[in-house]
Amino acid sequence: VTADSLVKWRSAQRKAAKTLNEYLASAKGFFAWMTKQGRLAVNPLAVVQKVETRGKEVRTRRAYADAEIQALLKVAGERRTVDLMAALTGIRHGELKALCWSDINLSTEKPSVMVRASTSKNHKLACLPLHSALVAELLRFRPANAEPGDLVFAGLMPRSVVFNAHLKAAGI
Repeated sequence: VTADSLVKWRSAQRKAAKTLNEYLASAKGFFAWMTKQGRLAVNPLAVVQKVETRGKEVRTRRAYADAEIQALLKVAGERRTVDLMAALTGIRHGELKALCWSDINLSTEKPSVMVRASTSKNHKLACLPLHSALVAELLRFRPANAEPGDLVFAGLMPRSVVFNAHLKAAGI
């Protein structure tokens, strides 16, 4: 594998630019590991640049409108609190999945949620304020026998198939 061979292979692909950059990141990571293990003297892909992605997006990403969030919450059923938490905090799927009751502070003047460094994407601790509507929802949602180490959304984190079905049902 050389930088030239990868660039030649990449130029023949019909994948999205973002996908090609993911392939490059994986290959670079593999060769960086090989170099660290002493199996290669130098990473042959270290000089390869990413493909420009601006203007080449396959899927346009956007924020949901307030009316769309309301429609989603109406069809979410038992996952309503999960969707509301995601919408009002921006916490990612994996971070929500790992959230424990000890991470949520509802009893102070400024309610908040802590996203632990061990579960966050950027590996940094984050303390996020909670909207009053979310505080009320979490107070209703929390079981009376909840322990601090219990997962907040145990068994309720929707897979993409379920979430996509909710989006479709909400007309989004």
